[in-house]
Amino acid sequence: MIAAWLSVLGYMGLIFALSASSLHTPFFKNAQKIHLDWLAHIVEYAFLGFLLVRALKRSTPRLAGAGLYAAVLATGIFYAATDEYHQSFVPTRDASVQDGVADTAGLALGVWLWTRRQKGLKTHA
Repeated sequence: MIAAWLSVLGYMGLIFALSASSLHTPFFKNAQKIHLDWLAHIVEYAFLGFLLVRALKRSTPRLAGAGLYAAVLATGIFYAATDEYHQSFVPTRDASVQDGVADTAGLALGVWLWTRRQKGLKTHA
């Protein structure tokens, strides 16, 4: 259980470190023009959603269904909002509602992937 939460905190730290970077290569500038950066947000937060649902389920086994999903989304969206706020202070970065929407989509995807994995594990058990 502790390892699951350490994974969440470590990954949140990685997201924070990446958000603190003002490194912008031509690739990233072009990606932002055509919104490919949203795909990066979705993938980044899908992994966070997966880690969050895993940690919450291990620490609170009775939490399930809509309550589990709501807890993951509330935690993840709060973190995404603080991340966007943090970026508003980083040179060459800015806060974006669109990025927050992509982060939320990623969180939901991560929960869905975890759910699919759990169903697959039960099928093979």
